[in-house]
Amino acid sequence: MDGVPRQIIGIAEDGAYLTLRDAPEPYLYLPSLTPGLVLIETSADPAGLMEAVRRTVPQVIPELYAADVSTLGEVMHFARYADELSVILVGALGALAMFLTAVGIYGMVSQSVTSRTHEFGIRMALGAERRHILGMVLGQGLRLTMIGVPLGLAAAVVGGVANSDLLFAVSPGDPRSYVAGVGVVAAVVALACLGPARRASSVGPATALRHE
Repeated sequence: MDGVPRQIIGIAEDGAYLTLRDAPEPYLYLPSLTPGLVLIETSADPAGLMEAVRRTVPQVIPELYAADVSTLGEVMHFARYADELSVILVGALGALAMFLTAVGIYGMVSQSVTSRTHEFGIRMALGAERRHILGMVLGQGLRLTMIGVPLGLAAAVVGGVANSDLLFAVSPGDPRSYVAGVGVVAAVVALACLGPARRASSVGPATALRHE
């Protein structure tokens, strides 16, 4: 390096120092010629000690003015701010997409129920129970879900691989994420189909047979 002898006082783990998505790398820490940063470890609430730190640090290190005192949590929050904002934005867009999906499925199943009212009346007149009609309508929505899920999973895998640099602490092929996503979609579809299904199963046979 500069030819100045150095004394090793400790070994630190590799870490990411620019962004949290960086791969851990080895770093060499050298003492600063002018102290500008002091790290204080405490078992108490750090937020309650900030004012005391501002008063005490200049007394211990006169050349250091404690103008900016922050907790490690605040520093990490600032480092993750862009990522957290992206997560909030993507989550909001995902919630909007899920809402539109539920509205679309509800409208489609509701229209199907209306057009099949006469059929349901005949089935009930021939002995079909309400739970059978309820299961038929719910099954219709879930069958559409089973068709769309593989297509959605394929698009999610491709999108995850293409944007893997935006992911943190999760891989593009994380099975738990896909299982959770499929579970949420199935629950939303079931809830969207529940209203039309209950309406179809609550219509009496005579009313349904008179429906045109």
